[in-house]
Amino acid sequence: MDDILNSNAPPASKRLKNGLYLQQLCSDKGTEFEFSDDVLEKEEDEKEEYADIPFEEVAQYINTECLGFDNEIENSNSEVLCPFEKLKSKMTKIDTDGKIMKYIKVQGVGNVIPPNAVVYIHYSAYTEFSGEPFDVTFLRNKDPVKFVLGQGGILPGLEIGISSMKKLEKAQFLVHPDLAFGKMGCPPRIPKEATILYEIELVRYSENPVTDEFKEMNMEERYEFSNVLKHVKAEHNVGLKFCKENNPRRAAGR
Repeated sequence: MDDILNSNAPPASKRLKNGLYLQQLCSDKGTEFEFSDDVLEKEEDEKEEYADIPFEEVAQYINTECLGFDNEIENSNSEVLCPFEKLKSKMTKIDTDGKIMKYIKVQGVGNVIPPNAVVYIHYSAYTEFSGEPFDVTFLRNKDPVKFVLGQGGILPGLEIGISSMKKLEKAQFLVHPDLAFGKMGCPPRIPKEATILYEIELVRYSENPVTDEFKEMNMEERYEFSNVLKHVKAEHNVGLKFCKENNPRRAAGR
């Protein structure tokens, strides 16, 4: 890899052999990547993220609020605010420092997600003054993306935001750079010290990662005694938790 990094080609012109997911980069376990020998032309290197996706699909995720076009009628005496400052004015902070602001667009049902839950979400992510998202889960995969809270697999601000949600809730979050991509950002798509707007839908969640993994196993794996025992113990622990919370109906369901 040193030979590639020391070559005459600019670092931005090197292509990875295989793509990386953000949760891989954030994981404590680390990840490995390998450069391709191909050198990209500047025009190809700088082409838009979703250039191979039909415009009609990308267009439905363009957010004019990031540009300041929010259909509000302002008089000449109104204070001129930047788009994200305007969004922040209708939000509430969900952390002590006010580095994560939240606005609920669609109320959820039930209780707030418990710690260490498995969550299934869709989200779009934006920077200020750019209506086009730099990340949209729907365009990557029609199925919701899966995260396990408390394992450090996602950006801190995104995890804190998700942890405040209820099932089927849709919400906007403004995340300070300290809890997002930091001072360096991730050029060229994410500028330095960029505040990030996330629009998140919590599709569903599971209270126990072990029981969720069991449901995703094939029939052969489900019949293995070690997997069955692990699943039964996990369900038992969830049932005990509901008993302690004086919720016998949910405890009986385990």
